[in-house]
Amino acid sequence: MSEKAKTGVAVIIPYFEGEEYIQPCIDALFKGSVTPEAVYIVDNDASGIPVISVNDNTKVHIIRTKQGIGFARAVNVGVDRALKDGYALFLVLNQDTMVDVSCLS
Repeated sequence: MSEKAKTGVAVIIPYFEGEEYIQPCIDALFKGSVTPEAVYIVDNDASGIPVISVNDNTKVHIIRTKQGIGFARAVNVGVDRALKDGYALFLVLNQDTMVDVSCLS
């Protein structure tokens, strides 16, 4: 972890066969007055994450893994990456979650 932890929230989203869910999930995260500092989508699907529109959002990071590592391991991969990037606060979401705009407030 970096010397000083970042104060924002890093969101971890394991992804597996959720093409119809992932874009609305990401969109909902960035509609609030407080948005995540980083979103880590952990690809747990051999076919890969479909093309998603992040509007050139540099806060969204895709981490590719081997197929079938499971939800818990995918969460651990995302948390490990976020820790290395200096985050200390995490929000873990399923790919089909639609957060309220005040979720991170």
